[in-house]
Amino acid sequence: MAFTWKNSFNGGSNGTTITTANSGGTSGTAFSSVDGSPTYTTTNATGLRAPLVGRFASSSDIVKWSVSLAARTIYARTHVYRTGNPSSSATLIWFYDGFGGTTLRLLSTGRVAVATDAFDDFVPGTTTTDPIPANQWVRLEVKLVYGTTSNSGSCELRVYHSADSGTPTETKTATGADLRTSLPVSVWFWGVDGITVYHDDLGVSDVTWVGPNQLNANVTPSVLAGTWGMPAPAVSTGVGVS
Repeated sequence: MAFTWKNSFNGGSNGTTITTANSGGTSGTAFSSVDGSPTYTTTNATGLRAPLVGRFASSSDIVKWSVSLAARTIYARTHVYRTGNPSSSATLIWFYDGFGGTTLRLLSTGRVAVATDAFDDFVPGTTTTDPIPANQWVRLEVKLVYGTTSNSGSCELRVYHSADSGTPTETKTATGADLRTSLPVSVWFWGVDGITVYHDDLGVSDVTWVGPNQLNANVTPSVLAGTWGMPAPAVSTGVGVS
């Protein structure tokens, strides 16, 4: 069955550890499992990220969704805020197939790239030209298409330095890529050792790009009081008045 799942972390409580039990509700689709101790926090919860985001203090902090694809394509989204660069490349998103899988990596230079099976086996053409800015929110979106044979997959990475923009700062694509033929059984969102990473407004789909977050609001118009008046009728000889 096709799916699109999102989680905003907004249904949690500041300082509380994120769990499968408290991750649903008004936050969105609950996570299937949680490793380590990622926490809800108001720190850096600015703009559309308010009022809460997820704080991931190390690579032990992970939230996961189990997935079953309707076809052979999957999309994922995260809004990420990081306090610096890792000492070596680190996983931000892992499309886990039960044995290994494809990852979105944050490099020590601050650039991001798609990599397969071996974590530093980067897919040619997917490393961004520019680093993503530190200490601000950035949106990362990935599309993976799994081939039925080796070197028949494809992927696309979209990077938005302005987190809620509809226009990517960079787009990187690869065709004829060896993403393995095994489909992912779960999608993991990771912290990074040596720096603090904040994730927010996570999403996975096997339908389409999750896209930018939107501010939903209900507008209730005020009651307006109308004024009116009836002019006095004019009376003259030979004219009837109703």
